[in-house]
Amino acid sequence: MEPAAAEPPAKRQRKEPAWKAVFVDSSKWKDIKDASATTAAAAAAAATPEGGDGPPAANAISPSTGAGEDEPTTKVLSSRPLDFNRAEVTVLHKGKRYRGIVERTGLPQSIGVATQVTKEELAAIAAAPPHGENPSNMCALCNTALEVAPVHGISDDKAHWYLKVRITSNWTARVHLQCAVWCPECKEDPYVPGYYHHMGPAVRRGRALRCKDCKQRGATVGCFQEGCPAVYHLTCAVSCGCAFNEGTMEVWCPQHIR
Repeated sequence: MEPAAAEPPAKRQRKEPAWKAVFVDSSKWKDIKDASATTAAAAAAAATPEGGDGPPAANAISPSTGAGEDEPTTKVLSSRPLDFNRAEVTVLHKGKRYRGIVERTGLPQSIGVATQVTKEELAAIAAAPPHGENPSNMCALCNTALEVAPVHGISDDKAHWYLKVRITSNWTARVHLQCAVWCPECKEDPYVPGYYHHMGPAVRRGRALRCKDCKQRGATVGCFQEGCPAVYHLTCAVSCGCAFNEGTMEVWCPQHIR
């Protein structure tokens, strides 16, 4: 009786690794090669080497921080956005390439998410706001109610929408979307429409500046003339006769209208 033939060893199935990472500012996708060593090491730890037999040990791919070495052990080589929330990243570690997917896992502070102003939304704000949120329905920039459009004839497609922005753990601000888009810091995420970056710095700057017209805080709309200190609320800028260019998002005060 012939012995049974030994079964060939099962081939290892390669899985597409998913690297968990913090929310990535889409305006910095091109700068991901300069990502921190910690992020790169975590990515490589979860990856399967291209052409390799399996994932390396986590302690074997930690980036080197020795003072005498010229280059870090782990280096991000390239990145390619896949969709709204994921990017494919290639990492080089000790001569081997690792490939995986970086995912957005949460929103950091200063990211504003556009929300439509409805009766239900206003009632939810006033009824039981979560811990650390202000139950006020007033815009943190122009100091008017969220349900009232601050201006007409400028960015009308943004009317009746607002952004909720987590500034700190115990400070959440709400801002008219019309007011937000005229802040020079504010940039909409090109991969996730409705997400607006850098709103935290914009609100902080506005609360530190007083409007040239009404002398109240919250002014973020400044004149684009170099050296001009004029800064206004969006509502005051319109009433004062400032010039707006919706193509370039530039504003000129009455003394410097072009």
